[in-house]
Amino acid sequence: MTLIRLLLLLPLLLTLAGCESFRWGADPERSEVLARSASSAATMNEPGAAGAPASALRPRAAMTPIDMALADPGRLAGDRSLDERRQTARLLRFFRIGPDMVVADLFSGGGYWSEAVSLVVGPRGRVLAHNSPASLERAGADLEGRYAGGRLRNVERLVAGNEELRLPAESFDVVLLLNAYHDAYHADRAAPWAPLDGPALLARIHAALKPGGVLGVVDHVADPAMPAAEAAFLGRIDPARLQADIETAGFVVESRSDMLRNPTDDRRVSVFEPGVGESADRVVLRFRKPAGP
Repeated sequence: MTLIRLLLLLPLLLTLAGCESFRWGADPERSEVLARSASSAATMNEPGAAGAPASALRPRAAMTPIDMALADPGRLAGDRSLDERRQTARLLRFFRIGPDMVVADLFSGGGYWSEAVSLVVGPRGRVLAHNSPASLERAGADLEGRYAGGRLRNVERLVAGNEELRLPAESFDVVLLLNAYHDAYHADRAAPWAPLDGPALLARIHAALKPGGVLGVVDHVADPAMPAAEAAFLGRIDPARLQADIETAGFVVESRSDMLRNPTDDRRVSVFEPGVGESADRVVLRFRKPAGP
């Protein structure tokens, strides 16, 4: 080191030498205290270490609006028992449902999905819970207590026959069509409800969605070799036929999920048979209305 550099560093070295907290050499006693302190701190922050459970030391993921909605203590007990089987949280995420949205739940039956959605969209969102007279009748006891006493203040109920359904233009962020579209191929003219006109229904949904809006579809899977009317009588539809119909109506398929698939399901058995229902193989599709012309 040159003499000039030593002279330049001299004031700094003198200052450090006079500082009580600075030590050129090691202080064994102080070093031991610091070492124990550092060791203790490291142990406290080590996941799984004794004295603190690992779960308490790992950062907790923030609850999403969907998580909070399904954890709402005001939900009906019967609904909670269905959440895992119906993959409710995953399905709501898949359909991109979030706070402040306007959502239509068509052929909503007993209102399980309408209520879950209403809790997700919150007080500044709205839900239209539609039923035809036939789907309302089939819902029966499932509706008991659902809307009593104004429980779901952001839900508007609509009862309209298949041929009478009218939806306001470009009003909805999401439309749900869950386990319903197969009825477009139901050929039983003696049934106590008007047949579902598939193209007309899809045209109404397309007009009612905002540009870029989502059509969420779930339906029971049929054996593709079955005639469409026979499959519909079983509450089922060939997914290829379902997708083709909806794309023909001007929608773009955006994503498909296997979350409700069941490869062991007998696709030639009615979903209304005991023990089938919720365990039936189901297709889940997300379509989008194009944002531009």
